[in-house]
Amino acid sequence: MTSVVIQGVSWWSSSQFNKKQLTESIDNAQNVFEQYTKEKEKILTTAARVLTADFGFKQAVTTNDKETIASVLLNHGQRIDADLMLLTDLKGQLISSSISKLDLNAAQSASLGILLLEPGTTHFMILQNTLYQLLALPVKAPRTVAYAIVGFEIDYDIADELKRLTGLDVSFFNSAGEVITTSMELTNETLTPDYLTSKMLPWLLGSRSAFDSRQFELETTKKHPVKLFLTAELSTIYQEHDRLLSSTIVIACLIMLIAILLSRIFAKNLTKPLLQLVEQSKAFSKGQYAHVVPNQNISQEVAVLFEAFTEMGNALDAREQKIIYQSQHDTLTGLYNRHTFRQIINKTLINEQRHVLITIDIRGFSNLNDILGVQVGDRCLQMLAQRLIGINGNDVQHARLDGDVFLSLIPLTEDVHIDRYVQEFISDLAKPLDVDSLTLNLKFWAGIAIYPQDGSDAAAVFRRAMIALDYAAKDNTPVRYYHSGEEEARQEHLTIIEALRLALTKADGQLYMNYQPKLNLKTGEIDKVEALIRWKHPELGFVSPEVFISYAEQTGIIFDLTSWVIDTVLEQLSNWQKNGLFIDAAINISAQDISHPDFQMNLNNAAVKHNISPEYITLEVTERDLMQDEVQAVALLLELKEKGYTISVDDYGIGQSSLAKLKQLPVDELKIDKSFIMQLASSESDQIIVSSTITLGHRLGLSVVAEGLENNGSLDILRTMGCDHIQGYFLSKPLSANSFVEWLGSYYKNNI
Repeated sequence: MTSVVIQGVSWWSSSQFNKKQLTESIDNAQNVFEQYTKEKEKILTTAARVLTADFGFKQAVTTNDKETIASVLLNHGQRIDADLMLLTDLKGQLISSSISKLDLNAAQSASLGILLLEPGTTHFMILQNTLYQLLALPVKAPRTVAYAIVGFEIDYDIADELKRLTGLDVSFFNSAGEVITTSMELTNETLTPDYLTSKMLPWLLGSRSAFDSRQFELETTKKHPVKLFLTAELSTIYQEHDRLLSSTIVIACLIMLIAILLSRIFAKNLTKPLLQLVEQSKAFSKGQYAHVVPNQNISQEVAVLFEAFTEMGNALDAREQKIIYQSQHDTLTGLYNRHTFRQIINKTLINEQRHVLITIDIRGFSNLNDILGVQVGDRCLQMLAQRLIGINGNDVQHARLDGDVFLSLIPLTEDVHIDRYVQEFISDLAKPLDVDSLTLNLKFWAGIAIYPQDGSDAAAVFRRAMIALDYAAKDNTPVRYYHSGEEEARQEHLTIIEALRLALTKADGQLYMNYQPKLNLKTGEIDKVEALIRWKHPELGFVSPEVFISYAEQTGIIFDLTSWVIDTVLEQLSNWQKNGLFIDAAINISAQDISHPDFQMNLNNAAVKHNISPEYITLEVTERDLMQDEVQAVALLLELKEKGYTISVDDYGIGQSSLAKLKQLPVDELKIDKSFIMQLASSESDQIIVSSTITLGHRLGLSVVAEGLENNGSLDILRTMGCDHIQGYFLSKPLSANSFVEWLGSYYKNNI
């Protein structure tokens, strides 16, 4: 690289030097030419003054003695070595010439006339294809009677003389680009200005200019300009430059060759240790951080490098071990994490030896965190982890999953009674913990799965242990063993949820609405319906609403389901109203809908979208859902009621609310649960409960709906008790939208 840079710098420097030299040479040549023309001008001026001052010449001009004039012009021209002597009248018309048979055309005569306008100044002019440097002076006797013109011919001798003085070729061209005279010697080429400016010489893979020329406009008339070219031929310069370039290239190549040979000699002392370091780097990439032992004959610098590699290997090994440990263990307790524990299970459960996998969840741990603080909670988890390690021997593996869930994989011998062993394990674990001067009595839920009884592979045992833990928490059972078939039920649950999630995104008719009529007992009219969602899956068949709605609430997609119901029902109300059927529709909402921040906005947007007034919409919410977050529920229901929606308490009577609590809620309607209505005609206790509920509801200003009506006897009792609305299979089962319209027509036809 150094040689290449030196070569490039040398080439550039010599090129710039040559360009500078050429520029200076042309500048000097221009100065020489200007001095040359000035000297010629002085000679012409002196000769012309002598001629015009000659008394005999003046007398001959005055008397128009042509022979005398011609003789004087010829003799005087020979004395001063002038090439052309002319006498013209005041208009530039030729009177006499030192050249016989000089015939000037009109343009040349006009040019002479222009020359006479600036007497005493030289001009260049072409006469009969010959270039002259001319000067004109007036002949006065005593006034101007004629003009004497003296000139020198610019021929090859002049051009050659200028070439000797300047060292450059001199060429003169007329306005047509034709050469007048030149110092250049050409053989087969035609000399033109373009030739001098564009001629190229071949060079390596390209070409370069053959000449460096500078052109000048000589002092002439505008109609007949003459150009002067000062030209430097570059071939000689190129030859010298190329010789210099070739020499430097040879020198550079020799330097590079010597450098390569020397570097190979010196590199031998570095190659072996560097190869060792390369191999060590490859070993590092594979996680092998053994100590690097260098050769004995190494330089101090290489030895330092080997020491640095050794330190780097030790640091990488330590950091990798730390990273591996952190990736495999829980950072708080030091137990294995989920990922590592699953790998341990996969490696452990490969034979027929019995193992029990115990999953443990601390009851109410979130409350403990809230009351005592996160630091106490973390300390509790750490001490519990230490207790787990101390309860069993080294063959037992423990892990902590998310939060407060722990797992223990315990090998069992044939004589171990599993129930007794698990009870002892839980009892030891539940002993009081002393945490920061506090004594904590923890209680647990435990899910148990046994290998190979509950699964033939590690993944199945892990899943089923977690399923058992979920059921333990759900059923509030301290210890829960996995039961055969529960995973299949869980899988069916997941299948239904995924199918429901997909059905909500498709408009293929899987989900549809039925409408159950409500009879107004006071007017005898059907003025309300309850909207009930139904689902018929192409593979699962008809799925019970109690099943998929419960699953939707558990998995958090109930809000999407309710949003679909609201949009579908309001669209149906809009279609009915366009056909003249104005009827209220009740829509069931859940506690998750009430707590969702977008519920009210979605409901209002749907009402605006379908142009449905809130007075036609009843929102049914159960007692249980109202009691989950009473403050938030009351706030939302107040806003909805102010906008005109009707609020109804569904399944009233089976919850835990009282009429006193109900009085504080912004509701408009009570729906007595069907469990009190279905056997109303034959159950005196049901009659007492229903009657008191209707009476107290009316006193609170609420309308009352009885659902689940099954017979005419119950209808008569409800009418006598003053119930406002009834619904049930005795009146009609839930119907599709079209079937409801047909049923409604038949109802009014038969009851009017």
